[in-house]
Amino acid sequence: MDMTYRLAFGAPTIIGETRMKRIHAFILVTMFLTIVPVYAQRQRLPPFVSRLTAHVEGATIKLTWQDADEEVERYLVYRHTEEITTENFPEATYLGEAPAEAMTFVDYPPDDSRYYYAVAAVDENGDPYDVFVPYRNKTTTGAAVDSAAIEATLPVAITDIRAEVRERQVVLTFSTSSKRRSISIYRGTQPFNSSADLISAVLIDTIPSSQTEYTDEPVADLDYYYALFDSELLRIGKQRFLPQQNVLSTPVRIAPGDGEDGASKSATTSMRARPLPFLVLSTKIDTGESLGGVRNSLDMPQVVLSPRVAAAVDELTAGTTVFTPISTWELLPEDRPQGAESAQSELAGLIVEHFKNAEWSEARTKLKTYLLTRRPPAAAQRARFYLGQTYYFEQRYPEAFIEFLFASDGYYAASMRWMDTILVLLKEWRP
Repeated sequence: MDMTYRLAFGAPTIIGETRMKRIHAFILVTMFLTIVPVYAQRQRLPPFVSRLTAHVEGATIKLTWQDADEEVERYLVYRHTEEITTENFPEATYLGEAPAEAMTFVDYPPDDSRYYYAVAAVDENGDPYDVFVPYRNKTTTGAAVDSAAIEATLPVAITDIRAEVRERQVVLTFSTSSKRRSISIYRGTQPFNSSADLISAVLIDTIPSSQTEYTDEPVADLDYYYALFDSELLRIGKQRFLPQQNVLSTPVRIAPGDGEDGASKSATTSMRARPLPFLVLSTKIDTGESLGGVRNSLDMPQVVLSPRVAAAVDELTAGTTVFTPISTWELLPEDRPQGAESAQSELAGLIVEHFKNAEWSEARTKLKTYLLTRRPPAAAQRARFYLGQTYYFEQRYPEAFIEFLFASDGYYAASMRWMDTILVLLKEWRP
């Protein structure tokens, strides 16, 4: 049976039923081929964070966002001087990564320029999805910090250190690049070449960086070396040792009699009215063996303790234990899972498997890479705590001690346990 159709602006047209079915089929196939790629494209859309905003807080810019609805392992954070797009994304500066559910990241811009940000999820290969949507995973308004706030956070550069003896005093002069920081001054009898040399040195003072001269009064007739550091860099373990810049590489000495008009100090000092007490030893200190023929002028008759005193002595010595060095690694509470289903922290994720396998060098490399990005003080202190353990288990005790010392600002009790152990081990340690 034929059917008649009237087309627009045309005469009646006779189209066969079979041909009509072919036209219907063609239309359906065309619609299918058009719709399916669009649907598939929608299915491949990457996960996005939402509500990304940038808040200026002093010398920092704090980013906050809402996590993607899909499951994401971590996010990568980027900064640019222009609004970030797919085209200029390769020129954006990578700032670091944030674990899933962190929903915040703090940036420390190098200057007061306006910066734009983007937070990108990563695919199964660890590569970022370079698709950016305004008001979701990128900012469209630049954020800038105050230049004065930045200056207050920049480390002070200390240069041109000099030392001179004046009237039995050592006068240090130096130049500084900032007046808003503080400087830590160390004195030692050995040259300062690395952090390990700080162990045997003395922190003699902390002064404002606006000060460019310091007077010290050490004991005469010894060679002294000095080192000056930005106090904040010292606290986080990023101090540098630059000869004749912030480190005095040539020793200074106060000779006996300096500053006394040529007169010897011994000639102008009156003798003591009574001598200091002295002790005549009859036994060797290290072995207890008798020295033979030496009479101890302080010999006293033996006294038998009363039962009450003996009981008190026994009670006092009952808690004495044999020293046992630490033999197992330790995670701080902040990095321990809080429940069976809770995720481990970013730091724990970096080191736990290496610690379990005693891969101390590998763990140390990851921790040092982690510290290359500026971290909040607590996170940096925890990283130092774990760095100390990597040195400890390799019996590199001086380096371990320094790391625990830096960590002790925020984790005093935990760090002191390791430091006390190291001090005992150092008595018999040989490099």
